[in-house]
This record gives sequence, structure tokens and C-alpha cells, in this order.
Amino acid sequence: MDPIKIRLQYEGLDTRENRLPAHLGAKSIEGITWSVSLVGNYLATHKISKRGSLSQKLRFFITPATQGSFITNIVGVITDPNNLFITSVFGQYAVSSATTIIK
Repeated sequence: MDPIKIRLQYEGLDTRENRLPAHLGAKSIEGITWSVSLVGNYLATHKISKRGSLSQKLRFFITPATQGSFITNIVGVITDPNNLFITSVFGQYAVSSATTIIK
């Protein structure tokens, strides 16, 4: 199964020099990755996690930033597609279709 890819592209101000303000940029990336991870955890387990560890069935990683402005990707890797909550409810086709749409 293809990984889920979400592209973060920051533009303007210091990003023209391929820089992102450290504190504000880190807080922004943290918020986005936490949101994506919570949704992924819900899709994997059908449970809302308020704290603690998240399911390992769908894991998210950050790729290195690339030149151009400030572009990085969040990549979701489905490690156990047969045991995801969404797969059991909607089937493998829905998971594959959702992956294609999110790209």
C-alpha cells in the first residue's frame, strides 16, 4: 500500500531564504503532526486518544525540508492495513481510495 503523503509548504518572509523561524515553525509543525496523528489513531482504532501512546498501525514521519521555500512532507505509513478500523468498516478499497485522494 502506498504511503499517505501530506505536503507542508511555508511561504513568505524568511522562507524565501529557505528558513523557517525556529520556535513558530516548530510549534506549527507540532500542531499539524499531532492533528494528523490523532486522526490516524482514530482511523486505526476507532478511539479518541487524549494522552499516552498512539496506535502503531498507522505511523507518521517527517521528511527533510527541501529547497524552494520551506517544504516538508508528513508521510503516513500503514503498517497493518488488515487491522485498521476503517478497513474493517469500509474495506480495503476505501483505504486505498482515501490514500490516493490525500496525496
